[in-house]
Formats: sequence, C-alpha cells, structure tokens
Amino acid sequence: MMTALLIRGGRLIDPARNIDAAQDIFLRDGRVADVEAPGKLDALAAKEHAEIISAKGLIVAPGLVDIHVHLREPGQGYKETIATGTAAAAAGGFTSVCAMPNTLPVNDSVETTRWMQAAERGAVVRVFPIAAATRGSLGEALTEYGALKAAGAVAVSDDGKPILQDAIMHQSLAAAARAGLPVIQHAEDTRQTHGASMNAGALSFRLGLRGMAAEAESNIVERDIQLLAGQHDSRAHLHVAHLSTAKALDAVRRARRNGLHVTCEVAPHHFALTEEAVGNYDTHAKMSPPLRLQEDRAALIEGLLDGTVDASAIYLHDATVHAAPHDVIFVTTTYGKTLALDVDSGDVLWEYTPASYQKLAGTRQFTNSTPVADPDRQFIYAASPDGYIQKLDVSDGHLVWRTSISKLPLREKMDSPLKFFRGHVIAVTAGYIGDRPPYQGHVAILDGNSGKLLHVWNSLCSDHAGLMEPSTCAPSDAAIWGRAGAVIDPANGDIFIATGNADWNGTTDWGDAVVELNADATKMLGNYTPTNTAELNDNDLDLGSTSPVLLGGHLLAQGGKDGKIRLLSRQAIAGTIPHKGGELQIVSTPSGTDLFTQPAVWQHDAQTWMFAADNGGTAAWQLEGGKLEQKWKNDTGGTSPFEAGGLLFVYAPKGGLNVYEAASGKRITTLPCGSGHWNSPIVLQGKIVLPEGNANEHATSGVLDIWSLASGH
Repeated sequence: MMTALLIRGGRLIDPARNIDAAQDIFLRDGRVADVEAPGKLDALAAKEHAEIISAKGLIVAPGLVDIHVHLREPGQGYKETIATGTAAAAAGGFTSVCAMPNTLPVNDSVETTRWMQAAERGAVVRVFPIAAATRGSLGEALTEYGALKAAGAVAVSDDGKPILQDAIMHQSLAAAARAGLPVIQHAEDTRQTHGASMNAGALSFRLGLRGMAAEAESNIVERDIQLLAGQHDSRAHLHVAHLSTAKALDAVRRARRNGLHVTCEVAPHHFALTEEAVGNYDTHAKMSPPLRLQEDRAALIEGLLDGTVDASAIYLHDATVHAAPHDVIFVTTTYGKTLALDVDSGDVLWEYTPASYQKLAGTRQFTNSTPVADPDRQFIYAASPDGYIQKLDVSDGHLVWRTSISKLPLREKMDSPLKFFRGHVIAVTAGYIGDRPPYQGHVAILDGNSGKLLHVWNSLCSDHAGLMEPSTCAPSDAAIWGRAGAVIDPANGDIFIATGNADWNGTTDWGDAVVELNADATKMLGNYTPTNTAELNDNDLDLGSTSPVLLGGHLLAQGGKDGKIRLLSRQAIAGTIPHKGGELQIVSTPSGTDLFTQPAVWQHDAQTWMFAADNGGTAAWQLEGGKLEQKWKNDTGGTSPFEAGGLLFVYAPKGGLNVYEAASGKRITTLPCGSGHWNSPIVLQGKIVLPEGNANEHATSGVLDIWSLASGH
C-alpha cells in the first residue's frame, strides 16, 4: 500500500535546487513527489489521506553528509558502535557518514571494509568506510587500494597517524590516483608534538603546558602539496583533515590557485573558539589539533568564503537577517554564489548558489559583478556567469526571481556592477579575455519587482531592440566592461556607458564610444568617440576599459587603454548626431599606461577632486576653471580608489592596501593583504572590506579581508 506524507510549514533549504524559502513537501513511499508554496499541497494531501507533519519554525533539508566520523567498530564497541553512531547521526539530520579506520583491527582489509557495511551492524544511515592508507596504519607499506575501493572504501587515510615518510606519501598519492580515491591526511608532524596538549604560544607558556606549534601542521601540508605537485596523474587528490592554522590554509589556497586538487575540512570548534577557551586548564577545550589563535580562527572563517570575489562588496548597516539585526556584507563570487556575511564575526549568514555553479566552477566562464540592494534594503540583485540576474531576499537569501539577459553567456560576460534606480535594475554585458566572437555589449533594464526584462539597448546593431542572438549581428564586441559598469546620474537616472573595441559608424554601431541613454535605455541622449576611433579599435586601445566619470555640472571624464583621460562636456556631446573629438582637455593617466580602473570623485570644501590609479601610479586632480589640475602623483599602482573621511584607499594588485591623505597624497599606512585583480575596497561604518583573488585563476575559494578603523576615523 502506498504511503503519503506532507511536511508542512517548514523552511526548505535545498542547495541543489537553489531553494531557501517556506515550502511544503509531499512524499510518496518515502520519495519527494512535489514541492510547492505553503498551502498548495493541502488538497493533494487530503485526497491521498497523507500523514501531515508540521515543520513550523524548523528547517527542512536533504540529508547531511559527515565525511569524518569515528564509529570505532570493529574492536572498540565500548566507545561506540556502528549502530549507536549512526543513530546519533540520524538524530542530527545526517543520512550518510564516512567512517575512519581507527578500529581494532585497523580497517586495512577487504574483509573489514565489507564487515562494516553488513546489515548485521544495524546502521540506520549509509556508512562509507575510509580504509587505511598503510597496513596497520603504521606508515610503512601501502594497502591494496584497488581492492578496497571495490569493497566499498571511498578514500584512504591513516586517520590520526600522519604518513611521515616522504616516499610512502608519494606512493600513496600515486596509488590512490590510479584507484580513483582521495588521500586524507592528518596534518601533524608528530615528531614535533609528543606530549603537547594545547597550542604553542604565550598562553601555553603561562600555563606551563607543552604547546603544539602551528608549523607542525603547516609543514606537513606544504610537504604533501609538494608531493602532489610531483604527481603525473591529474586524478591525484589530497584532502587535509581538520585544518586549524592560517598558515596551512594559505598553503591549500595557493595550491588550489595553481590548479592542484587539494581540499580541506575545518571543524566547527576551530572557527568558533580560540585557545583562550583553555582558560585555567579547562580539559573540555583540549583537542587535536588544538584550538589556535584568533588570527587562525579569522583565517578559517575567511576560508569558508566559497569562491574568489574579483570585484567589490556591498554593505548594509543594521539589516534584518534571520529575524535578527546584522551589519552585513554581500558579495558575489566568480562562479555566481552570492553570500551574506556578518561584518563583525565574518560568519556566513546565508548563501545562494545558482544551478549552474557545479557546471561552471573552475572554468573560464565567470563573473566580476558586484550585487546591488534596493533602497528599502529588503532585496539584493546579483549576477551569475550563466547570464542571469537574480533577486534575493536579504532576510534569508531565498530566490524571488531569475531573469536571463544573454542568449549566449558563454561569450557574453557578466562583468560589471549592477545598478538600481527607481524600481529598475540596470545591467551591462561584456566579453571574455581574447574577445572571442560573437558577442555584443548591451544594456538591460529589468523591473525590480517582477524581474521582467523591459528594454535592451545594443551597442552594435543598436537599431535592433531586445536581446539578440549574437550571431545575427555582423559586427562583434563593443564590450561594456568598465569597473563601474553603467554610471547613473542620480538626478534623473540617465545612463552613461563606455564601450570597448568594435566598429563605430555613428548610426548603429558604437564601438570605442561614450554613450548617454535615458533612464529606460530606450533613447540615446548623447555620444562621443575620439577622432582616432578606428586606430583605437585596430590597436586594442579601447575607450571602454573604464566607465565614464560624472564630475558634476556638465563635465565628465573618460579614460582609456591609450593612457589618456579625456575631459568632456555633456552639452557638447548631446543628441543622436555622431560626435567625434571636441574634448575640453586631455591629461595623462597616472603613469601614462592603460586605465583599467574606475576613478573616484570627492567633493570637498566646495571643490571637485578626481583620483585615478593604473598599473604604475596613483594621482589626484582638482577641477579649477573647468580644467583638471594635477595636485599629486606617486608611482604606486592600484585598482579603483575609494575615498572615505578624507582618506584615499587604493589596493595594489600585487598585495597591500595603501591608505593616503586624500588632499596631500601622503601615505599613512599600508594594510597587509594578498594579491588580487579588479578587487577594490569599500569603507563604511568604521569597517574596511576588501576581497582578494583573481578570477582569471579560476579558483573556487577566496579571501575577504575586514579591518576595523580606529575610533575617530
């Protein structure tokens, strides 16, 4: 007889289907048959006489998987049995567990692996054995990896006994690669840690306890990564168990950026507690690896950021998330995950993952976009590299709508920040490195409430309204990829964009041009291109490497890859008649090289300042008599500057966030941080927020730096 069940009124979190919302779930014979909004399945449940379970106030989710458990059987049933351990797992929502080989005898044989999975063990969730990497976990001779996998093993590890011999670890990685298994390493050089009971440092010295140095972990991780790099089989996979130090995490991050298959896990206590929990010899805080320093904890929290953020963050003060007030950072990672993070703790409050993530992660198809919030702070809008814009609820990250703005996202890149004006979301598209055709940069206007695509303005074949199949327009490119994307005049919503290399004919094709559109993107209000537009196109010196800069009044500035910044009059470029030349002034970029970044504007003491940084320098100008007068310059390059409180923050892509006095250019300090690409800081509410990393490295992990400004700044 068929059984039916309705789970009603819960908050469904299903990452595979991108659901985080109130939903009802209907099951037949233990399988999900339907998922609908609350109340919509009541009639079906009544018809099929379904049992009803109220999940009000609860989270409903697919079964969780624990990849590192100790079930202790065979041989240590007085500590735990497979039956009791899996019962505890089921009570916590875990439907699958991976059991380490710390058993008696050690699980180093086909017989033990099969014994652990036998029905007689009484498991109530799926058990996936992890077999010993070496016989008896002695670190001397490998086990039979192929046979163990055939018997059901999903990985090999000596659990708490690290493989210390270089040759054995090298052989293990090679043999495991052939068998298609990961090697899980307990990263601890036990030759350095005998008798250690906590983290090595000032606290262990004060307590008179022998400490375990961070290097005992990081040295093993770095050695294993070197051995992995020497493997000839691309299937080789190293997994670092319960990683606890910033130094080891940095080694894993660097290895992943170099294309090595390295993964790691972090235990909750290592990102929730520090060595201070040991207090006065509190044995509840004794564990292996030990609790570490606050800087280690902060690094591990950063490591939870799933993806590189090669753009900027946005910040909402006192936003309501999960019914509680938080100061929240929102970021979109290179493969489209959008995360909400508490600015004080670094905790991930929620995460949205598009369905395309698994397919695109690690590929050349990524995004550098920054999300945008609507004025009522209830929703944010984010882009993903599959060509979609999505509206997400600030309170819990659930998806409200998704709308495609590209018919060929493989070529048309979601590259620039989104904008929001009077109920409309404004998005632009670009191309990827190498400008592989076909694609056309375009401006898309969406209704913020419904997600309906209202209007599209195409930079090529602009006489065609709406989304185009790129192949139907003969010319290609004209990317809109400046770091500010579409620049919005706050007075009336007029849209200013700059386009990249492509044909320019002054009628339908607008490559290497500045274009002003009305707020709906239905009408051109102005345009400009240099007199040498054809030369710029031929020599890859596109104007649209940076976005227009609104300086106030009728003035705007436009940089370019030819090392020039052009001062323009909005009045002079008005209308649909094509405008070539007519610049009010042309000045050099800070070092005379390509300008890929977005200048910043500062209104101070009734004066207008402009700051710009390129690869070779940073400079400041002031508007005097309608012209740009340079006030200071240095030879330290950077990404897009950010002014706050009279300070100028400029990120050096090779590492370091430089802080200057905005008016004088005097360097105050350099905050240490790693390398990046287009990332730029934001400074709000006493916090400095800066993502690190380069999207072109195709990494699926990244770093977000958060500093607190001293009181009074």
